[in-house]
Amino acid sequence: MNVASHPSIRSRLAASVVAFLLGFAMANVGLIVVPRPDTWLWLAAAIVLMVTGVVGVLVADTRRDVSLWAVLGVELLTLFTLAPLLWVLSTATVAEGSRRTTLWPGDATWSAFGEVWDAGPVRTAMGTSLLVAGLATVVAMLVAAPAAHALMHRDAPGRRWWYVAFVAALVLPTFVLGAPAAAQLLALDLATSRLAMAVPTLAVALPIAVWLTVRVLRRAPWSLYDAVRADGASVGQRLRHFAVPHLALDLGLVTILVFFWTSADVALGAAMAPTDDQRTLPATLLALGADPESSRLVAAAGLWWLLPLVLVATVFSRRLVSLLGR
Repeated sequence: MNVASHPSIRSRLAASVVAFLLGFAMANVGLIVVPRPDTWLWLAAAIVLMVTGVVGVLVADTRRDVSLWAVLGVELLTLFTLAPLLWVLSTATVAEGSRRTTLWPGDATWSAFGEVWDAGPVRTAMGTSLLVAGLATVVAMLVAAPAAHALMHRDAPGRRWWYVAFVAALVLPTFVLGAPAAAQLLALDLATSRLAMAVPTLAVALPIAVWLTVRVLRRAPWSLYDAVRADGASVGQRLRHFAVPHLALDLGLVTILVFFWTSADVALGAAMAPTDDQRTLPATLLALGADPESSRLVAAAGLWWLLPLVLVATVFSRRLVSLLGR
């Protein structure tokens, strides 16, 4: 292996110093400013960072291909990911009529996770999100599969620009679509239909579906497909020997990701629903979050909605990393 590809000693020492100083600062803030029991959380994070700094100094002059900046980045990413989730859990487990002032969920009560299913607005909003996001996801995947195949394997004019347009649509703020979509539904007298909301929701689902499906098709062994077809395999045999083992699981994961991406949109759900009964779950939680008395139910509903995605990410972590890229 080329020695130049290894991180330099100076780079490792710099990362070690930064990690140790961050840990030292967190330890002092935790001891002086942060009240208990959150002090122990700050100290635990500080110890991890300080140990990283010490270990980094010890391995700085080794030939191991380890980037301490990458290690520090993963630790900070984990910290900034888990801290908000812990705060949501702490809010969901607070007793009714109380307010949580600490990050650590002490004296936790789990009643909110059962009460949220009895809350009419939240239950209705979950059904609306399942209906709207589910229908938009199905239509988007039916369109994305042939579109991605055309972008990958057809000599269509301007296909590169079409692909760029789909990717650019991923960063389009959805609130820009909210008012025109609501006005169009009102003009067509469909504003009271939950099914009609799935049509503008396609603007959110289709770009991400095309982008991810293109990534799946790029990784597929098309030489095997050509060999199977050259051998005179029928459509059913091509599906059984090529599509199912090489595409089915990844396309299923893409469908799940598109559904959760679509169901997490707030702007369209808030703009297109004229009544509370037609709001999607994110828009309903946004409205309920303004009431401090409903914060525990909002947090519990969010964690329930997050649980399936966490399970999918845990079971299929390697495939998701390969699909989304390192």
